[in-house]
Amino acid sequence: MEPLSPNDVRSEGTKPRLTLTDQIVGVFTSPGEVFEDVRVNPKRTTSWLLPLILLIIIALVSQVVMFNDVRIQQQMRDLTSKQFDQAVAQGKMTSEQRDRAEEYTSPTSGIATAIRMISTLILLPIMFFIVVLVWFLGGKIFFKSPVTYQKTMEVVGLTYCIVILESIVTLILVLAIGSLNATPSAAIVLSSFDPTDKIQILLSHLNVFTIWYLLVLGVGLSKVFERTTGAVLGMVFGLWVLYVGLTTALGIRLG
Repeated sequence: MEPLSPNDVRSEGTKPRLTLTDQIVGVFTSPGEVFEDVRVNPKRTTSWLLPLILLIIIALVSQVVMFNDVRIQQQMRDLTSKQFDQAVAQGKMTSEQRDRAEEYTSPTSGIATAIRMISTLILLPIMFFIVVLVWFLGGKIFFKSPVTYQKTMEVVGLTYCIVILESIVTLILVLAIGSLNATPSAAIVLSSFDPTDKIQILLSHLNVFTIWYLLVLGVGLSKVFERTTGAVLGMVFGLWVLYVGLTTALGIRLG
């Protein structure tokens, strides 16, 4: 009888490892199984890297498509004109400076387009690593968990599949309705767009995909933290409420 290979020995006691495709599909169908697979297996870089790359690509495509829509262009022009008018009235800039600034920030301006693209390429990865750090520290501080930063990256990366779906749905809604408020959130009922308006910021947070994302994230973190799902969900939603309160109070709309 031939000796068993290490893979054969492993398969007798455990299930075979999920493929990356199975993990991505499983985030929507059986997240508990996916994140248990993440917990018991060695780290897999593609589990977080591929969703992050896909999100960046979709964000870039969405910007190109949305800012080629004349309705969206007009909304952005109206918003920037209002802001520049206020700056002139307050003596923060001259009329000549206003005209030059408006030209550079036009939705169809090459400079504005380049800035949006470069910002997306830089900020999305930075925000990803910050988000991972927040949940990693949450596991350490609140639960004294043995979780590693790499495992937290896998959980956050895989849950980004829901964010990717949200981005696609948002693009469809924006193009169908012709408004930057046309997101799958309570802000869809608003007729005007102002990213600094506190009511709009608060309503934009009440997003069905955000709640779905947080629920799945809580399940995933509970697996790698090796703690109860209810306790981890309490931490996840508690920190989210704190984030919503802070960004709303400061008038910051981060998406």
